[in-house]
Amino acid sequence: MKKVYLSALALFVAMVFWVSFALAAPVLHMDVEGYPSGTDYIEVKPCDTFTIHMWVSEVPEPGLIAWNHDLVLDPLVEVVDVHIKDPFIGEGKIVDNELEMGGMILVGDPVFGTEVSLANITFHCKGYGETYLIQDWHFPIAQNFVLADLTSIDQDLGFPGTEGFSPPSIRVNQVPIPTTLLLLGSGLIGVVGLRRKIQG
Repeated sequence: MKKVYLSALALFVAMVFWVSFALAAPVLHMDVEGYPSGTDYIEVKPCDTFTIHMWVSEVPEPGLIAWNHDLVLDPLVEVVDVHIKDPFIGEGKIVDNELEMGGMILVGDPVFGTEVSLANITFHCKGYGETYLIQDWHFPIAQNFVLADLTSIDQDLGFPGTEGFSPPSIRVNQVPIPTTLLLLGSGLIGVVGLRRKIQG
């Protein structure tokens, strides 16, 4: 009877460990600076800039030591700055229509927990229209996230994505300045100029 209890206890412990490991799958996020977390639609004017904070949640121990990831770009936006967050050391570069990014911890401890910052990316809007910024795998086969015990996480990584896309994406609507405001502004300038001419 004692063996049955011990076997049941061992099975229970194994199930708890498996469930806790399954629940600890990392999730990749993209947040727009100045907007609530999880915002997937923003409106900006042409020539404006906006910044995206890329981070990963639920990183299990022994912690993250390296990552590589891409962001698919659109001709309507251009990258102004890529800042890989400490303690990672890395860079971002444009290849074709993608921003390729990566970071590695060369000195210091691996990072884990509920929010691990990866990078801040600043964009400049070039014209009118609507575009998507979509996360993409860095390599079709190579690993994108590496833990300190050299465990790799790639296709098992969870994604809170927008409808129609498996990875997280942000829809950017570049809104033109309404023509009525332009007309009103030019009319006011004309009135001021006319008044000065009459007074002079």
